[in-house]
Amino acid sequence: MNNLSVTNLEQSKLLAKAGLDVSTADFSVLVKMKKENGIIIIEESPYPNDTITYNPDIAENNNFTAAWSLGKLIDMLPSDIVSQYDIDGNEQEDEDGVEYHLWIEKQYVMYNAIDGRRRFLTSGKNVLEAVVKMVVKLLEEDFALDD
Repeated sequence: MNNLSVTNLEQSKLLAKAGLDVSTADFSVLVKMKKENGIIIIEESPYPNDTITYNPDIAENNNFTAAWSLGKLIDMLPSDIVSQYDIDGNEQEDEDGVEYHLWIEKQYVMYNAIDGRRRFLTSGKNVLEAVVKMVVKLLEEDFALDD
């Protein structure tokens, strides 16, 4: 799938494995495999969930998988996190922890403190890939996502 605004099958599986509740997905992706000249080609077609909600044919179809739009994933990222540690795992001296703020660039997602200290940094070939990695990282570190 070349749609850079919706997670592909691999990214969706990674998010679900990290613990992201599939009921939060705002898309479903129809996965079709076909064979051309002896080569298996996987086609992924995203559908917004509001167009297929309560459709029993789709709900029961194993060829559909949960997917998230870039906008949905960004909305789920907390704008700020508080942590006792920096990006290297060093404990910070601040008694109440350090407040890190969300920063998104073209191929990077990070949480930085005002003084430049960094807690998390992810990168990817594009912003969707970087955001997926950040959601996974936050879930693995037991940070709560926004609803």
